[in-house]
Amino acid sequence: MIIRFVVGLIFTSLLLVGGLLLFGKHVEVRSLPQYEGEVKISGLKNPIEIYRDSFAIAHISALTDEDAYYALGYVHAQERLFQMDFTRRIGKGLLSEVLGEKSLLIDKWARIIGFTRLAQYMWDKASPDTKKYLTAYSNGVNAFISSHKGKFGLEFDALSYEPEEWKPTDCMMIGRLMSWEMNFSYWTDAAFSDIALTLDSAHMASLYPGYPAGSPTVIEGNNHALPIRTFDSTNRRNVRDTTSLSEFYRGEKALHSALQTVVGMGGIGGGSNSFVISGKRTSSGGAMLENDTHLAIGTPARWYLVHIQSKSGLNVAGFTVPGIPLVLSGRNQTLSWGLTNGMIDECDYFVLKPDSTGSGYLTPTGVKQITRISSQIPVRTFDGSGKRFEKIEIGLTDNGPIVSTLNTFELGRKFVADKQTPHLLPMNETALGQHPMVAIEWNGNFVSSDELGCFFKLHHAKNIEEARIDVSDFATPCLNLTLAESRTERIAYQLIGRIPIRQGSEERALLPRYADNASDAWQGFQSGSALPHTTDPSAGFLVSANNPSTAYRIIPHSENWEPPGRAERLTQLLEGIKKMDLPKLKQVMTDTTSPFEKNELASHLIRIYRSSNPDTSHKKDVLFNAALDYIENWDGAQGRDDIATTIINVFLLRLITDALSDELGSDRLAEFAYLNNVPVRTIAHLLKDPDNIWWDDIRSPQRESRDDIIKRSFEESLVYLTGKLGTDIRRWNWGRLHWLTYKHPFAEESKEVAAIGNIDIGHAPGGFTTVIQSSYGFWNPFIMRVGPSMRSVADMKSDVLYASLPTGNSGNLFNPHYRDMTDLFHRGDLIEVPLVRKDPSWKKLVLMPE
Repeated sequence: MIIRFVVGLIFTSLLLVGGLLLFGKHVEVRSLPQYEGEVKISGLKNPIEIYRDSFAIAHISALTDEDAYYALGYVHAQERLFQMDFTRRIGKGLLSEVLGEKSLLIDKWARIIGFTRLAQYMWDKASPDTKKYLTAYSNGVNAFISSHKGKFGLEFDALSYEPEEWKPTDCMMIGRLMSWEMNFSYWTDAAFSDIALTLDSAHMASLYPGYPAGSPTVIEGNNHALPIRTFDSTNRRNVRDTTSLSEFYRGEKALHSALQTVVGMGGIGGGSNSFVISGKRTSSGGAMLENDTHLAIGTPARWYLVHIQSKSGLNVAGFTVPGIPLVLSGRNQTLSWGLTNGMIDECDYFVLKPDSTGSGYLTPTGVKQITRISSQIPVRTFDGSGKRFEKIEIGLTDNGPIVSTLNTFELGRKFVADKQTPHLLPMNETALGQHPMVAIEWNGNFVSSDELGCFFKLHHAKNIEEARIDVSDFATPCLNLTLAESRTERIAYQLIGRIPIRQGSEERALLPRYADNASDAWQGFQSGSALPHTTDPSAGFLVSANNPSTAYRIIPHSENWEPPGRAERLTQLLEGIKKMDLPKLKQVMTDTTSPFEKNELASHLIRIYRSSNPDTSHKKDVLFNAALDYIENWDGAQGRDDIATTIINVFLLRLITDALSDELGSDRLAEFAYLNNVPVRTIAHLLKDPDNIWWDDIRSPQRESRDDIIKRSFEESLVYLTGKLGTDIRRWNWGRLHWLTYKHPFAEESKEVAAIGNIDIGHAPGGFTTVIQSSYGFWNPFIMRVGPSMRSVADMKSDVLYASLPTGNSGNLFNPHYRDMTDLFHRGDLIEVPLVRKDPSWKKLVLMPE
């Protein structure tokens, strides 16, 4: 849900010069946050108490809400200032000022998308209370900055700069960056369109098959009679011209690669879990809520855990994003809430046809002028000259900013519609000229409400009805909100955000659109109470695991769903527990068994080789049959020591490659598989159809069947594993391949930093579709890249939030709280964060007016 602020940062040689001396310098106490005593601050109105428990979780006690958010700004800056400032530089397009040329493409992207412009729009729409709280928070950050000149920590010294003053609009800008990170469609739309250039309709229909009919939805669970509407293969278009979209996509791919390499924003997917259980199904009689968000792996932690209290009624505990004073997942005394990604398609690419002058573009109502903005990007140089400035021109249209200027490739573009389906792209749209432009229309481009104010109000919500009203104006990203109430022990679900309303079929949303075609234009948004919601379902629980809200789709809105494995397993586990309690809930949220791989993959191997009419060609191959023995006896558990898990994961990758690479080629296969939720769903869909055209290898003279490719892939998997792990199959443990390290952002550039800053967990359990998701990239297997980034549990009969982080609450390398939650997190244990009491052993810091 939050930008991977610093993973994979391409660092400068500054860190490498005198690295050990630099480390020695920062071992000094001066770089550590102050947890005890008294700090006098000019401009502060009232004293504020900040207690730290044994895990440095801050408990803030203030007179007013404004004071409480002031203190939150101060403690965020104490623990995570570099993380905050680096994120701000991403949004403002100022990375190159400290990193040099390597981040220039990202700065261009940030300025073209316009995160600073959008933040100003958000500020203009903010309510007086929202402005007051963000100003107080910023003042708290700045109080720390002004009093710690020259003592900001390792990262600032290594890059040789100091942070600027924090502004309230910086909080809003980080909010929009969060939204962008959840915007998977900017990748899937480009990949889908690029692949559509070379494939016919029949191939495309199977490549993007939609969410499996009959799989769990949030509202209906497994009990819906009507299937999710999937793609209609007759509505496919075939693009004959392969010169245009490919070039645009190459540029998008270069940008995405830079985002991933430099700031970790590129991704391989991700998701989250949240489930809520009615008080009728718990031992305590209180409703229970669980939330764990699955995000890119790294350190410092993505979240900051805090408890904020004021005498004016604020009393909330949970997880905040450094840089934003909002508890996005947590609870107050009467209500708890959790969030997962709604996986909604929130953007489209629009092709712009220039007018004869080149200064405007065609629309259904005539020519509109492109608004031109010039911008200067400071670029650090390392030749002694300091910095230079890169000038860029930004074009703004009614369909969003023009992104084609990001690419270094010629954008000669022609789309040619399939003559059998001209309604998708009318034939008079095909002549785009020599230099067409492409704009991106994104939900985040539109600002019409006080978006951050929704969560400030949610902090005070007393019940489900108030919560729904509070978040009704929230816009982006579209999120699944789960709720549990204390007074009635009710549970609820609400999809929040704005869903663009488009004409046409669901797959049409994945294709490029035209600015001069009225039927391609967005028709407004669906939001608020019009979005799917439910309260107190008859099952007594709700499961939100990036599965669709409901089977009954009013408008087309996504093709980005995660495979249904997590939702299926959570539903299975919750159905089997009549009275939930905290120990049982811990077992559920750390479960590593998935029915998906066992039912969708392993079952076919058993059918081919161990059925009543088996293939006996490998009858005498001892290792081959030993592998089948492990698979046949496998229960789907994906533990560190499991052997069948290892075989199945390698088999999955080989099967996807063998089935798709002949038609797609290596580049387009990489595009398709970059977000791993798509190919996993696709291969499960193909396996249900033994005669699907994808099974035939077009490079061979004969026609291959599904089972031919399965056999080939399984044999290749065993060859790979023998070479990788040896011939003793008893040592093919999943943990030998599947590894987890939380890396410091500078670790790749400095062994000294890696030794101190990395947190090496080692063997990792789980997989793509297990409850404890632990995903890896298809092009860098099997190193874990995505996993749980926090855990939050509320039993509404208590006044405690149970929570944990995978590393620690501090971002300071030399602070013991940098990694002190790691062991308990990976055991599945939770820390108590009480809302109404303080332990006398806690450390106490008082912020005093000067």
